[in-house]
Amino acid sequence: MNLLESFYDPEIVFEDPIVHVEGLPDLRAYYVSMYESVVDIRFDISNHYVDGDRHVVSWTMTVVHERFNQGEDVVVDGVSVIHFNASDLVVYHRDYFDMGALVYEHVPVLGYVVGRVKERIRNK
Repeated sequence: MNLLESFYDPEIVFEDPIVHVEGLPDLRAYYVSMYESVVDIRFDISNHYVDGDRHVVSWTMTVVHERFNQGEDVVVDGVSVIHFNASDLVVYHRDYFDMGALVYEHVPVLGYVVGRVKERIRNK
């Protein structure tokens, strides 16, 4: 049994700002595509709340990706909502994070535009 099978139910529903996938094979494919250019990744957990089979985890991800931020650290705060079934496998996993902070702000021209938009919003 691999790591994903020991954590996720075969009928897992996973969502984040990029995708909505259903089923372990599709989740595995998504993870493979997302992490193939990741050089290093670390999650620092700041809070963890539990209500029965539902967990909410606040985290900070530090990632080094070949294509973002010229290979330097990208730091993104996020929250995961995770539901477990009676077998202690995850049946629902949703990640919330700012796609701008992860990707858009680190693309040369787009990063400038996103930065200006955020600045204008803050100053209103």
